[in-house]
Amino acid sequence: MDNRKLVRKHLRSRETFVKHSGLSVNEEPTQHIVILNGGLSNSVTREEILVLFNDYTGSVDVNMPVGKPYCFVSFNEISEAERAKREFHGFSLARSCVASPCIVYTDFITDVPGLERPSSSKPQDLLLFEDYISPEEEELWLNQLSLNEQEEDSKAVMKHRRVKHYGYEFLYSINNVKKDSPLPEGIPNYCKTVLDKICSEFPSIHYPDQLTINQYEPGQGIPPHIDTHSAFEDGIIIISLGSQTVMEFKNPDGVKLPVLLPQRSLTILQKESRYLWSHAIVPRHSDLIPVNGSNAITLVPRRKRISFTFRKVLDPKKICDCNWKDQCDDYKKQENNKILPNTSQEAEKFEKEHVLKVYETISTHFDATRHKQWPKVTEFLAEIQPGSILADIGCGNGKYLGSENLDVFKMGCDTCKNLCSICAEKSIPVFVADALNVPLRDNCVDAVISIAVIHHFATEERRKRAIKEILRILRKKGKALICVWALEQERGNVKSKYLAKNKESTQQAKDLLPVHDNRTKFESQDLFVPWHLRKDGKKSEAVYNRFYHVFKEDRTKKMAAPTCNSADCANQGIKTVELQSASSESSIEADVDSSAITDDATLSKLQPPKVNKKLRQRTTSSSNTANPVVRSGIRTIYTQGRPPWYDSRGQLEQAFMIGICGGSASGKTTVATKIIESLSIQWVSLLSMDSFYKVLTEEQHKDACNNEYNFDHPDAFDFELMIKTLKRLKKGKSIEIPIYNFTTHSREKEKKTLYGANVVIFEGILAFHSKELRDLLDMKVFVDTDADIRLVRRLKRDIGERGRDMTGVMKQYDKFVKPAYNHYIEPMTHVADIIVPRGGENLIAISLIKNHVHSQLLKRGHKFRSELKESAHDDQPLPPKLCQLQKTKQIQSLHTMIRRKDTPRDEFIFYSNRLMRLLVELALSYLPYEKRKIETPQGSVYEGKACKAKKLCGVSILRAGETMEPALTEVCKDIRLGKLLIQTNFETGEPELHYIRLPKDIGEHHVFLLDPTVATGAAAIMAIRILLDHDVPEDQIMLLSLIMAEVGVHSIAYAFPKVKLVTTAVDKEINDRFHIIPGIGNFGDRYFGTDTKPEVDI
Repeated sequence: MDNRKLVRKHLRSRETFVKHSGLSVNEEPTQHIVILNGGLSNSVTREEILVLFNDYTGSVDVNMPVGKPYCFVSFNEISEAERAKREFHGFSLARSCVASPCIVYTDFITDVPGLERPSSSKPQDLLLFEDYISPEEEELWLNQLSLNEQEEDSKAVMKHRRVKHYGYEFLYSINNVKKDSPLPEGIPNYCKTVLDKICSEFPSIHYPDQLTINQYEPGQGIPPHIDTHSAFEDGIIIISLGSQTVMEFKNPDGVKLPVLLPQRSLTILQKESRYLWSHAIVPRHSDLIPVNGSNAITLVPRRKRISFTFRKVLDPKKICDCNWKDQCDDYKKQENNKILPNTSQEAEKFEKEHVLKVYETISTHFDATRHKQWPKVTEFLAEIQPGSILADIGCGNGKYLGSENLDVFKMGCDTCKNLCSICAEKSIPVFVADALNVPLRDNCVDAVISIAVIHHFATEERRKRAIKEILRILRKKGKALICVWALEQERGNVKSKYLAKNKESTQQAKDLLPVHDNRTKFESQDLFVPWHLRKDGKKSEAVYNRFYHVFKEDRTKKMAAPTCNSADCANQGIKTVELQSASSESSIEADVDSSAITDDATLSKLQPPKVNKKLRQRTTSSSNTANPVVRSGIRTIYTQGRPPWYDSRGQLEQAFMIGICGGSASGKTTVATKIIESLSIQWVSLLSMDSFYKVLTEEQHKDACNNEYNFDHPDAFDFELMIKTLKRLKKGKSIEIPIYNFTTHSREKEKKTLYGANVVIFEGILAFHSKELRDLLDMKVFVDTDADIRLVRRLKRDIGERGRDMTGVMKQYDKFVKPAYNHYIEPMTHVADIIVPRGGENLIAISLIKNHVHSQLLKRGHKFRSELKESAHDDQPLPPKLCQLQKTKQIQSLHTMIRRKDTPRDEFIFYSNRLMRLLVELALSYLPYEKRKIETPQGSVYEGKACKAKKLCGVSILRAGETMEPALTEVCKDIRLGKLLIQTNFETGEPELHYIRLPKDIGEHHVFLLDPTVATGAAAIMAIRILLDHDVPEDQIMLLSLIMAEVGVHSIAYAFPKVKLVTTAVDKEINDRFHIIPGIGNFGDRYFGTDTKPEVDI
């Protein structure tokens, strides 16, 4: 670049910087320079700036403002800054993430934002003492801390630092301590001498009983905060060891005071500095430090800093009585307390203020976050007959009145005008109306839903009126579904997904309304729930409290009692109302995306559970999460699903593998998607060759940035990794797939995990190039698309999605893409089994592929349970891993009761529960135990046993397996629970997995697998295989079942010889329908009281 052009561009960049930053440049040399055109907004990274100064002496600190096209660099010496300005003014900075370099310009600057000099001023009442701790005491404390860390790694890793608590644990989720749950380990003794000294010198300081130790590495910090008023007394003691730091204090009026905390210093926050000023440590690697008390400053690098923060926990019976009410949580809670209305007139006024007015204000934000339907409501809507009329009373933003089930006429009403306007914009038929006075005539609708509405009424009389109004407009034989929030957020010791981990709420006065702490248990039925408003995508300070009355489970039953809930009532022409207490919205704080109910265990069922007619379409596990591989217009294909193809030994059968080859942008992915849609097979994995580009060398990387690297040549791909990965996937093993970034031409650190499937589709431009790779493919498809169409698609993709320019794309196409197609890709048509002209538009070719795949799967598919049945022989002895309850008279009498076909349901449940309890106790006796000596109250020593298994988990095979969970949770305290839904494919007779929910660390547990009946063992074999896939050792799995057939016992023991089988009885036979003989019938139907079509046992 010539000098005049350099000067012109420099002046333009400087003018832009001065205008937008409000800062001025300095012609005289300083310790700081600004690098113009070298910031985060134009894709320059901190590392790319730092590498420029590798050979500079002294400390160099880089400050990168977010969203700005410039950065600041600070040096120890002015001479170093002068050198940098000379060397890098007009410098062409080569960047790794874009195709072309950028020119940067430099100027001196006096002050650097974010690197404030420590202030000589301090917040009011702040005390700071340098060298309060001697070097010997510092060494002692740090040595003791190191010894404790070696004994147990008890430090929690926070986002910005490591932390450990003594006395009481500070819970960052609620910014408070659990005052009724002190930690076993109090403040260490080595701190006591210094604490005694501090408290003697400052008598007003309370002697601490809580200590938080924070470890900050260079570059780490802590966000601005004020220690919660209700948590601690006045007077917070901070001792800094290992390194200095600058703590930034901020007054609510905007005044900032950066204060230097030297190494071995004592800081005391009290009164105004404790209650009013927020404090923070800005994450950076260096601090500006005054030199010897002069006005001069120097840049000092931070080292590892250990801070000891001592506090005194506030007595639970006391409330904070400070003078800073705006910052006081205790004061705000008292202000928010409201007394419930007593009369209907008072209630109406109360609801207008605390429900209607809030929804009118938050309607736009509410609509943006409320889009996912509650599953129970979706099921209810799906069962409505065509031609029916549906009314949604309190329809909100109309999310239940969408385009689904067009054969039903839907209308809604809401008392909130703004929400009705939002519905009108979506062309949803709605009208403004009060749920207590719906302007519809009697008996005019076939179905009614009222979702999350009735709990907003302030008195029970008004809640009953709302239900009566729904009954008034409902026709004979009509059905209604009413959902309200539930007080109970746990069932069977399992928390609903609404509850956040380690989060508790606080109990307030009985006659006042508390403000609910989001994602905690409800401590009161009547309360306010806060809504944190967002505007333009940003969280504002405004918080609006909505009134709620959360229902107890027994109360919902009493309110529904007058309506009759049975199917018999409906057949007689009586209206049926199902009133459900549902878990809270998944995100009451609307700054998190709402997902509503996702766990059926959170519902209070007033009727026996119905048999699902539709299988779940998504198979997920909390143990291994992954994004969907491909979405189509009809369905989403997930890869977390465990395939159902297991043989009699519990081993996975090889997947059917399809290879799709074709030129770049020929439509290979579209063809793959069409195949997946036409197959209608749930377990499909789609794998792209693009994931296997090689990691480029530095020289190749430069060529790629200049469009000089050939990505279409076979040498660009890692065929060795590709073949190894496909072999594992074909065998049903999990694989980790690299993610290639086409902007930076490199692999991401994260990888995507896939599991085996019925069908694996592998697509890529050179999918048929390697013979070893071709041999893995069961079917080879070549997508043949016109060259001009491929070029247009490539231009659109590379420019729009990969950040390329047209010149670079055309250059690469002419030089590499087109020749590679002619030399390597087109010749592969002779190895293809089928050629698809016109790509995904060729529906005839797609149909041919689908038929071929189905025929191959049918040939491969075997009658799974028939093979299991044949694998057992009558003369085989029962395996040694089978453990059976002793056949006493008592056990035989219990079996007589539950096997008798006319045993009433309540007695069936009672005696089944007794047997389950005995079964669980028997299973517990097979856990590992160790000798344990204890002292009795009489002072004697007793030699006993203690269970060595510290982590236990129960996994139920839905639905019947859930019946065994209460017996397990009653006996095993704090046991974790998981669930698997495995159902039979009636066409193939094979088990299929439709739902999975397991703890993330289940591999560390002893697992009780729960299934009341085992016939062929097919479902149990699949369940055990899934547990093994999740790293559960085989010898740590126990299968608990009330009744097993000998066939199932032999099959499971043969497949998994280390699994313990625990049962109360073993029956001899199974019939042609795979029912156990003599058996017990359909256990789930008998237990839940449901009457379904005959099913087979598995």
